[in-house]
Amino acid sequence: MDKRALECYAMIGSREPIIEWLKSEGVKTKKEAYLKLKPIKGGIAMGTFLSGAGNSRTFDSSNSFFDRIISTFED
Repeated sequence: MDKRALECYAMIGSREPIIEWLKSEGVKTKKEAYLKLKPIKGGIAMGTFLSGAGNSRTFDSSNSFFDRIISTFED
């Protein structure tokens, strides 16, 4: 999955495809998920902010989206 696809899933608020992609990449821990998503976090944050995904159009809601993805993995 490329950066654009990840951003598109973020814009529509769809976490599951991103989580499945991370798992297919061998990600098992929260730290690994964070490191894998870190390079694209800005794009995901901007995409969710511009689309209004989540409860409000704030960067907090986009960070929350990102955090919810990471929270599905083990510590």
